[in-house]
Amino acid sequence: MESVKSPTIAEIDLKALGNNLKQVQGLIPQGGEVLAVVKANAYGHGAVQVSRHLEKKDIDIFGVAYLKEAQELREAGISKEVLIFGGITEEEVESAVQYNVTPVLLTKKIAVKLDKEGKRQKKIIPVHIEIETGMGRLGISPDEAQTFVSFIKTLPNIRLEGIMTHFAESESSDKLYTSMQIELFRKTVDAIMPDFKKSKAHSTNSGALIQHPKSFSDLSRIGLMLYGYQPGKINDSRLNLKPVMTLKTRVIFVKEVKRGTSISYGRTFTAPKKMKIATIACGYADGLNRGLSNCGEVLIRGKRAPITGRICMDQTMVDVTHINGAAEGDEAVIIGTQGKETITADDIAAKLGTIPYEVLCGVSKRVDRVFV
Repeated sequence: MESVKSPTIAEIDLKALGNNLKQVQGLIPQGGEVLAVVKANAYGHGAVQVSRHLEKKDIDIFGVAYLKEAQELREAGISKEVLIFGGITEEEVESAVQYNVTPVLLTKKIAVKLDKEGKRQKKIIPVHIEIETGMGRLGISPDEAQTFVSFIKTLPNIRLEGIMTHFAESESSDKLYTSMQIELFRKTVDAIMPDFKKSKAHSTNSGALIQHPKSFSDLSRIGLMLYGYQPGKINDSRLNLKPVMTLKTRVIFVKEVKRGTSISYGRTFTAPKKMKIATIACGYADGLNRGLSNCGEVLIRGKRAPITGRICMDQTMVDVTHINGAAEGDEAVIIGTQGKETITADDIAAKLGTIPYEVLCGVSKRVDRVFV
């Protein structure tokens, strides 16, 4: 029996993904590598399929947040290095070694357990460490870094392959804070590197690649730009990025309503006149954020259809009074282009007061990813 597709689909354009990778590679200094960030289901795009495609494009290292994401890649046949930014727990040590992944090492306690497990499984475990230079989230303080890496040197089944830091505001037009982080990272790495000459230093993310091209990195950790968006308010004319995801659904019901008719939960919209209202098969459970109630739009027949009333879990109502011929079965584009009109994740983020990362990651697993 043929599998049933969800009424809402995320169409993933692999050619656009390849284009974006090429654009990014054009900015990376000679000898540098791209680390493809595929955490959070590749920012909602489908981590396994995106990673398979990028593996064919000679990407040699992928970045995820947690071991479960790394496990998904390994079980799907992804063989290249997988770096776990968020480290691992004590309970995950055995599995991390079995899956041949590279955790970011956060504590001596985990280091000792990894070393013992590596000995048991007869493996040398590659690790990276994170230096805390101003993000305030994870990492070893610069003052403790030398002591920490000296301790790692005493563990025969641990191999330090990378030293990283994470920028707090690399996309900001005020470059002072990031420059301070870069310099602190540089000094810390210079003190460590004589003992670990083969280790890679990496700090560059999408914002830093544009704003801080000399940010002291052997690896550039690229996420958002792979998926077609520049971070923050950056608009670098050298880049011709193409959004990889189109999110679309179908009109499932159309009706005419009289003036005074209320629409959806809470009766937050009342028709000011006779109107034509379409119901689309997409709601907040699919990733159409409820914050777009009464202010967002979708595209139907190449025109913008305003969202009327509160977005429901599974459906949303839109005004199609001005759209001639709007009918059941019509395609409704939530993110993407239809005719001469376009709605981007940036557009939606601006209305919600958030960032495109959240918009893209918010597309739920209920939505089928279709790769083209």
